[in-house]
Amino acid sequence: MEEHGIVDSGYDISYQSRPGQDLVGNISPELLVLIETFLVPTAEFDRLKAKGKLPKVDNLSPQGTKALLSILRTRTTQYSTSRKEDVDMLFQLASVTIPIEIASQKLKRMKMAIEVRIGEKLMLEETAKALKETIERAGGDPLKRNERSPQASANKKRRIA
Repeated sequence: MEEHGIVDSGYDISYQSRPGQDLVGNISPELLVLIETFLVPTAEFDRLKAKGKLPKVDNLSPQGTKALLSILRTRTTQYSTSRKEDVDMLFQLASVTIPIEIASQKLKRMKMAIEVRIGEKLMLEETAKALKETIERAGGDPLKRNERSPQASANKKRRIA
C-alpha cells in the first residue's frame, strides 16, 4: 500500500458545515481506500496484491463506516480535555491579566492552540455523528454490503455458462 501512497501518518477529514452534505467527499480518498483495504477478504486482498492494485472505493461500506466511527471515537478519547472544557479555558484566558509584554505572545499561542483543539474536536464529533446517522439509516446491520464496495464484488457468485 505504501507504493500507492495510501499509508500515511495522518489523513484529512473536513468539517461538515451543512447537514446532508456529502460525507464521503469530506474524507480523504487515501483513508477510504486504507479502511476498505483492511476489510477486504483475504482471498480478494491476495488477488489485488498480486496485480499490484487496490480496491476501487467510491463510498464506504457499512463495515468501513463502523470502522471509521470507531477510529474517530478512539481519537476523541485521546484528548485530555473535552470541547466544553476547552471553551471554558478560552473564556478564562480572556479574563487573565498578565503584563502586556508577556501576554502578547504567550496568551495568543495558548488561545490559538485551544482554538485548534476545539476545531479538531468539533470535526471529530460532527463526522462521528454523521457516520452514526448513516449506520442507523442503513439499519445498523454490518452484514449488509454496499453493492459497490470491494467486499460485495468479492462475495458475488459468478454464473458459468
